[in-house]
Amino acid sequence: MTAGSIDEYLQGVPSDAAALIVRLRAAIHELEPDVVESIAYGMPTFAAPGHHRFHLGAWATHVGVYPVRPAPEPLESRLTPLRAAKDTVRLPLDAPLDEGLARGLLTVLLQRPGRS
Repeated sequence: MTAGSIDEYLQGVPSDAAALIVRLRAAIHELEPDVVESIAYGMPTFAAPGHHRFHLGAWATHVGVYPVRPAPEPLESRLTPLRAAKDTVRLPLDAPLDEGLARGLLTVLLQRPGRS
């Protein structure tokens, strides 16, 4: 069954991944109150009006953030160990979330020009 909303998506994923997505979702709305939520490619999707959209995906060992193009330094250097591919960042579930890193990443994603 495909989720029709982020809340439905969260009900169908492991609880630790859901909890991390809930934390990231709250930070996203704090950083950009006008963010638009949807489900795309079967994942929670966020777009600031007029800006690039991005997705969060729950996995057994991490929450994936897609697409994440290279970020400005020094943020990119901090993201490098979390990259699984050139456009993917994995936030591990077995380590505490680096709040500063997460907020920096979300800020870049919410401000990146592109199609929403």
